[in-house]
Amino acid sequence: PPPPPPPPPPPPLFLAVDGIRARQARLVGSEMCIRDRDGGYPGLVIGFSWPSYDAHDSLLFYATEPPPTPALTPQRMGTTRDNILGSRTSFKALLETIQAEVVTALTDPVDFSLLTHSEGNYMGMVGLSTLDTAVSLKQCLMMAADISAVSLQANQQGQAISDTCEGVTVYYSGADAQLATSGYEYFRFHLTDFPIRLGSIGPFYTYPAPLALNPNVIGVDCSSVTVAPAVSNILNIHPSYRFVPEILKDLTETMLGEVQSNRSPIPSTTQGFVLKGQPW
Repeated sequence: PPPPPPPPPPPPLFLAVDGIRARQARLVGSEMCIRDRDGGYPGLVIGFSWPSYDAHDSLLFYATEPPPTPALTPQRMGTTRDNILGSRTSFKALLETIQAEVVTALTDPVDFSLLTHSEGNYMGMVGLSTLDTAVSLKQCLMMAADISAVSLQANQQGQAISDTCEGVTVYYSGADAQLATSGYEYFRFHLTDFPIRLGSIGPFYTYPAPLALNPNVIGVDCSSVTVAPAVSNILNIHPSYRFVPEILKDLTETMLGEVQSNRSPIPSTTQGFVLKGQPW
């Protein structure tokens, strides 16, 4: 008889990091949306949460100090961003454990990716900068990123993202009201030279910037799909990356290394794309 077929390769996995008010149910809901839509993501999903507050207290207690990012120790707790900074050691430990016990330990290669939303992008940015040992991330998928739009330029505050991830994809929308509020209300806690948020305009590939965009960074403008009827009102744009079908489809295709079927290139750059909306 013919020999039995080889066992299937291990499924891919990704680590999901949400923003403020991240409850377990919300994390699981976000992950299941990605798994179930458009054929679904077949891999394992791991959620990482950090101490957060409700909407009211998150607005009141945002941060205590502007950049640069403080040292890893002593641990900081208190405001929203203090709590993120105080969670860096846990985030680092989780990444390094997955790398050692799964990615490196298995004979077959495992695609390990990171998915971040909103303030979770700040957690990813400061967390990756603390790594002591190499971690191999296939993709870093950044949705509605509440960090400076210049973060992914060479040698800027997000350099660890580009260094750690083979590919970096930024999903953004110019109509995101929450990010406009963040840029206005918390200006003094951001990079004041470039305060506009990455999740609002995407990477600086068509605007003046201090340094070149890292070559493994791609921007995907979702402004054409974060609209009615898929998104019921402007306040729902920020969380809509979890349920707009075109975004979920592109996320899945990117994580699985498939051809992204619904993108159009932005003229004058090879690193920017527009996600095409469907006629209604």
